[in-house]
This record gives sequence, structure tokens and C-alpha cells, in this order.
Amino acid sequence: MEEERRRNAVFLQRMAEELIPYVVEHQFTHIEIMPLVEHPYDRSWGYQGTGYYAATSRFGTPHDLMHFVDECHKYGIGVILDWVPGHFCKDAHGLYLFDGTPTYEYKDKDVQENPVWGTVNFDLGKREVRNFLISNALFWMKYFHIDGFRVD
Repeated sequence: MEEERRRNAVFLQRMAEELIPYVVEHQFTHIEIMPLVEHPYDRSWGYQGTGYYAATSRFGTPHDLMHFVDECHKYGIGVILDWVPGHFCKDAHGLYLFDGTPTYEYKDKDVQENPVWGTVNFDLGKREVRNFLISNALFWMKYFHIDGFRVD
């Protein structure tokens, strides 16, 4: 476990060392990074989130990610996060039927599921769901200094 943690931390460090000079050389102003919330399935690339307030451990610690974003900012590079407030995974340990009822998702089965991704759609008509997602976006900006979002 410790070896994997070190390897993951090195990933973000190497990304800062290799990506930032490339971005600066080509005069890009921003980079976009894939979804970073914790997710259960590696092949989903983060698009089937479970832990909306947890940076995935696949790339290092939360502090490693914070350092990477801060390094980008030192060179005038903005960081855009691919953020997925439309749907979430159906795993039992996630938000799906959180309290045994459709808490975050639609009650209507016809619109509840996203058949393309095998995920569940957030019911954006619920104030508590909107508050959860808005708070989540603010969380990423406040603690990780994310500059903007690509909304999926």
C-alpha cells in the first residue's frame, strides 16, 4: 500500500515537472484534467463518481493534487476540472438509494437511469441535490484552487 502511495505521489510530481514546461512552451493558458472524485471502477476514468468530496487516491494524496494545481498557477496556468454533476455510479457504497429511497436520483425509473453509462441521473429538481452539487463545486475551488469546470 505504501509503495503504491509513493508511486501515485510521483505521478503528480512528474506531471508537474513534464507538463508545465510543455504548456508554457506552447503558450497554453489552461489545462483540463479528468474527473478527480473517488470512483470504484478504474476504466470509468472517474465519470462514475462516488466520493464527490474525496480526490481519488489513484494519483496521490489530496496534498499532492493541491501542490500540482499550485505549481500550475505559479506559471500562470489555469486548471479546469472535468466535473460530473449529471450522474453517479450505482454501487451500493455510493449515493444510489442512499437511505433506501431515491434521495439524490429521480423517483421515476424512466428518467432515473442513464442507460449509456449504466449510471443514475441526479434529480436536479431537488433543492438538496442542487445544494450538494453547488457546494461540491465550491469545495474544489476553495481547497484545490480549481479555476473552472467542464461540466459533463
